[in-house]
Amino acid sequence: FNTGKIKILKNGSILGTPFLDIGSLVTNNTNFGLLGLTFHPNYASNGFFYVQYVDNALHPTVARYHVSGDPDVADSSSAQIVIQLADFAIVDHQGGTVAFGPDGYLYVAFGDGQACDPGNRAQNDGDLHGKMLRLNADGSIPTDNPTTFPGIAGSTSGVYRSIWAVGLRNPFTFAFNAGGAPSMAINDVGG
Repeated sequence: FNTGKIKILKNGSILGTPFLDIGSLVTNNTNFGLLGLTFHPNYASNGFFYVQYVDNALHPTVARYHVSGDPDVADSSSAQIVIQLADFAIVDHQGGTVAFGPDGYLYVAFGDGQACDPGNRAQNDGDLHGKMLRLNADGSIPTDNPTTFPGIAGSTSGVYRSIWAVGLRNPFTFAFNAGGAPSMAINDVGG
């Protein structure tokens, strides 16, 4: 069983060659592996797409890839890490969605990493676990991200400025509404 293959369904059949196979990079476990995929809003012209996965060292990771000259196959050597969280004793709750919002920014959901969040990571703005992040397509941080979350200990400088929302347990999926004022619905599961 390989959790790192992205396959294409074309004309009613699954193509024999995967679009991308990162099975050798990912941890194979219920809450790990290849978790999310999104295409850049200008994919047709720039060929960029993003994957979210947990690597073999248990680092939750988002990487950007580029399609090859064949539109049905990605260039597996084009990987650029957009963001990668530090290793700790992660057990589960990885989150797993990466998507572009209607504002053109890249949103990434990371879970707290462990049942009951004993390290209180989701409430600590000096830790990226248990957060929704908002990034530019290149991984840099938008200047209009929130600068502070009152009552939450931690740093709001550097990479922590990528935090868009705090206090999440296991945001394994999220989506933006199709019309009207932009809003996000997050499936944050668990007890």
